[in-house]
Amino acid sequence: MKTLFAWVVVCVSLLPATASAAWSTWVSSDEYQAIFERHLSQQRYPARVEARLSRGAVQYRADFRPFPWPGFNFASHHGWDDNGFARKNRQYRNRGMNLTWHNRIIVRGRAYNQGTWVLE
Repeated sequence: MKTLFAWVVVCVSLLPATASAAWSTWVSSDEYQAIFERHLSQQRYPARVEARLSRGAVQYRADFRPFPWPGFNFASHHGWDDNGFARKNRQYRNRGMNLTWHNRIIVRGRAYNQGTWVLE
């Protein structure tokens, strides 16, 4: 299970939040982590993260978007079971963050939750 978390401060002009979606390809968890880091370095965040089962393996993809404003803060996780996801959701909500995207699949009786939280 991989965890992605980013607190980001940006002091530049940004593209509008309505910019077109940039979905990544379907990849393994480790490959998704590398894609996430590349997009983060380009000031893009996973507005939506999805999981699927393909050929017996869980795969992930995300809709990466430009940071919508200076000082943008977000958190994103993928592959969490229900208990871990609920715990993170409570922590982020207590910090004033809103869950803006949630995706959940069940594979062989185990939940895989993906989510993005934004501090607005």
